[in-house]
Amino acid sequence: MLYGTAVITYTLRFCARCFLALTKQLLFLEAPFTMSANFLARMRVYLSGASSSGKSMLQADLASKFPSHKIITEVARDLMAELHITLDDLMKSLATDKKLFGDLQVQILDRQLADTDRYTAADFISDRGPDALVYTKFYVPARYDEVRQSAAGQAAVQRCKQPGTLVVLVSPHGQGSRDDGTRLAPSDSEAEQFTDCFREFFGEERIEYLDLRERDVGRRVELVAAAMEGM
Repeated sequence: MLYGTAVITYTLRFCARCFLALTKQLLFLEAPFTMSANFLARMRVYLSGASSSGKSMLQADLASKFPSHKIITEVARDLMAELHITLDDLMKSLATDKKLFGDLQVQILDRQLADTDRYTAADFISDRGPDALVYTKFYVPARYDEVRQSAAGQAAVQRCKQPGTLVVLVSPHGQGSRDDGTRLAPSDSEAEQFTDCFREFFGEERIEYLDLRERDVGRRVELVAAAMEGM
């Protein structure tokens, strides 16, 4: 009986999400997108948040609970290596014209979209969502509108609103950031401010998300897994 009730509840929620998405398209509130049978049937999970907040660990733990889901890893590190961009280069850019840093965010969005496009017919868990947009908004606000209105920026926002999508904001765990020589390593206070920028961004874009403030690793997995199972 309980199982039947759960199935009915899930079905009603899913139909409501699809109806809302289609209604928004018809009213031109969002850029149009094609809804294939595979698109409707799949679950997409995006883990967003500040550097060293525990996203990769959470992704690994979720992968063990949902082995059929494809895993999409962070793209920034490999992209920086391909482009021969170092952390020092990014820091110098932030201290000067910020051009390199802003351009890199657009390239990260493009690469991430390409990676997720490979799994349009599969469930996936992605380490990062529209994070590059928030990095731009936080560190290079003068270029935010430009990046947001780019094709990659629009697609990144649109995908967060698709039916069957769970966006998770992973708050800092309070243990400080690890400097690995590649990623920005914000202080605890900067990481909190950056996380608040995510909340502001999601609010402005009307993106529904799970605000994961729990610091215990095991509890984090339980909360996200419950949200995934309840979709």
